[in-house]
Amino acid sequence: MKTTVNFSAGLIVIIFSTVLSATEIFSDDFEDGAWEDSWTLVDSGTHEAEVTGQYAAAGQYSIHLWGGDGQHFQGLHAEYEAVQLDYIYFYTRMDASRARASNYFVIGDSDIESNFGLIFFRAEQDEGNFVVYAGNGISFTHPVENQIWYHIEFQDIDWDARTWDWYVDSELVQADIPFRAPYSTVASRIHLYNWCDDGIISHAWFDEIYLYEGEENVTPIALDHQLLTNYPNPFNPTTTINYYLPVPGLVTLRVYDISGQLTATVVDGHRSAGEYSVTFDGSGLPSGIYFYELTAGGGTQVERMLLLK
Repeated sequence: MKTTVNFSAGLIVIIFSTVLSATEIFSDDFEDGAWEDSWTLVDSGTHEAEVTGQYAAAGQYSIHLWGGDGQHFQGLHAEYEAVQLDYIYFYTRMDASRARASNYFVIGDSDIESNFGLIFFRAEQDEGNFVVYAGNGISFTHPVENQIWYHIEFQDIDWDARTWDWYVDSELVQADIPFRAPYSTVASRIHLYNWCDDGIISHAWFDEIYLYEGEENVTPIALDHQLLTNYPNPFNPTTTINYYLPVPGLVTLRVYDISGQLTATVVDGHRSAGEYSVTFDGSGLPSGIYFYELTAGGGTQVERMLLLK
């Protein structure tokens, strides 16, 4: 059976989308090249904060907090409508090695200090772990790697049972985690900050931060910029195709000719998060326009390349 794809409209890119029925209480994707006005920057020591295009989980920009001198950098704080949140997600990335340094994402209320919180998430850069701190001195960990974006979700926040579930890259890490603050009845503050030892520079990255009241049919924004332009292009007979996976998952990379006929399957299987380079060899193919299609994370992206012999 011959597999074909319709490319009659030329270059096709199927964009990841978000369908929401819950109420968005607070969000920032940093895509204006700056943080939202609702944030307040709390400076401390030699630490700094910036919205940068150096790395981004989705789109072009993310927030970067960094610095040293052994202090807590209180970073960015924001207040929002006091509600009983039901669902939270964000992306974070660690960027440090052999250093006592940590990134923090904290949800609290007006009576809770930023270093306590109802929901308290910490990335321990020196230990290579994500940690959440719960009530009664309980904590839970999940191993991670440096310089990779991770998708964090806090689901099923139960204000009666005062518990919540923690997911990393769509996989359940721990269910029914107790609130760290035992008496709060609403949440109204979010805090991003970091800490490091004296003489150490640490980096905290966050992107696509969303807080919801209600969680029905909330679909996190998928990470884009997965499929990059091949090089060289035009090529003869080989070219390198680069792609980036911000989270692990099933991946296929296929090549089609101008008529939509499948000519090669370059990648087909599960891959870890990270950057990949694969070589496509067109030795047995005639000159012409070809399309290479990456399917990953529930979406598809297509680019065009030219084989000239």
